[in-house]
Amino acid sequence: MAFLNLGLPETITIAVVALVLFGPRAGRMMGGLARTVLGFKREIDDAKHGIRRQVERQVDDVLRAADPEEGEASRPKPR
Repeated sequence: MAFLNLGLPETITIAVVALVLFGPRAGRMMGGLARTVLGFKREIDDAKHGIRRQVERQVDDVLRAADPEEGEASRPKPR
């Protein structure tokens, strides 16, 4: 488990300490907050990858349109 670059033992230790210090009710609230934050991060990553793919497609289209030889390579040359 690589949550904030912590290993599984460290994460479990932090969870146990938080449970002892704040009690089970606060633990459930923190768990809900963590799920919300991770869900938001996942949505941001998906949006970032989608934008990156869209920009790459646009750049590829522009490069293809700018290279006249590539477009004519598939056409037979007149004799």
